Amino acid sequence: MAAPSFSGGAMASALAAHAGSLPDPFGARAAALAGFARSGLPGRRNEAWKYSDLAEKAGALTALRAAGGDEGTDIHVPIGAFAGLGAVEIIFLDGRLISLPKELPSGLDIGSDPRAEALAAFETFPMAGLAAGLASDPALLLIRAAGKVELPVWLRFIASRPGFSAARVRMEIAAGQALTLYETHEALPESGGALGLSLVELALGEDASLTRLILQQGTKTGVDIAQSLAFLAARARLTQTQWAEGSALARLETAVKAEGEGVRIRLDGGYGVNAGRHSDATTTVKFAAEAGVLQQNFKGVARAGGRGVFQGLIAVDKTANRTDARLRHDALLLEEGAEICAKPALEIRADDVQCAHGNTIGALDAEALFYARARGIPRDLAEQMLTEAFLAEAFTECPDAPGRERLLAAMRAWLGGVQ
Repeated sequence: MAAPSFSGGAMASALAAHAGSLPDPFGARAAALAGFARSGLPGRRNEAWKYSDLAEKAGALTALRAAGGDEGTDIHVPIGAFAGLGAVEIIFLDGRLISLPKELPSGLDIGSDPRAEALAAFETFPMAGLAAGLASDPALLLIRAAGKVELPVWLRFIASRPGFSAARVRMEIAAGQALTLYETHEALPESGGALGLSLVELALGEDASLTRLILQQGTKTGVDIAQSLAFLAARARLTQTQWAEGSALARLETAVKAEGEGVRIRLDGGYGVNAGRHSDATTTVKFAAEAGVLQQNFKGVARAGGRGVFQGLIAVDKTANRTDARLRHDALLLEEGAEICAKPALEIRADDVQCAHGNTIGALDAEALFYARARGIPRDLAEQMLTEAFLAEAFTECPDAPGRERLLAAMRAWLGGVQ
């Protein structure tokens, strides 16, 4: 594969050199990289990235080299957040697939297909194109739920050392089938200034259902860009719940296209950031057919020196009448010097719809805090209790109770100062 030409300085040059060294017998990598090559690393001049300037952050990572290779495969992988729940565990370490279960439950098939075409145009999602173009072997891990799958699937993306890495996974759920997906984005302390890229493509057939839980926990020096592209056929259901603690720059981006009528979507989540951490939750939901429903509820908190970002777009095509879509984001600034940027938006081209969005950013309720302290609760504990109650509202609709408890445990640990 000839090295592509990327704009964007030393970091882009390193990415281009690595891309040129990867096998590409079917041209899939070149096609994926084409969109990124035209835009380069996104920054503040890119409207969708103006609050999360990746180009600026990458300036501190110009010495990065690919984190691939055989070394590091003996790294001890810690027990993860969803351990003990019987999930089918799949581990990517620095972009390399290092662990697959020897036996799969009935209805589940796992393979690879480097010839697979992208589900979306990577010109629209350049960082997804970059992840697909740089993905380690396999170039694309393909997971198919063709029948009833009793156990959850657990995707673990782990950064263990400095360098850039990428992984790409596609999950296809056949018509009428249901699956639960756990997904963790983890960074070991020795990973340093790692740049981790991941792309998860989701294709849900008619009447299919996916429950997805995401946990992101990075370091103060790493960059974590996780993109997911979901395509839903008629009457498909997607329920997603996430908790993110940020890194030097972390972005969990979910783009959903409701291609069939009667789609049901639930996107909820929370984030917490402290000094030196940046967490970006970006969602885009596009309705291309009638009678789709979206409910979305995000909660965030920031301490001094932390930056939280929420961007949510609801787009309704002129053919998507009877759409009912509602989005809400609420955030708390816990200390002076905390920062939260929010941009909810609607793009409505149909006449017969019910769509709304809301956003608030403020501080803890002074009266509630006074009430708690008047009953002998110390201030720090009262603030933690009120903040936990505020954040927990974003997890109430998650239908997977065991997984939901693990997300809540991570949230409580963050509030308690366990990083």
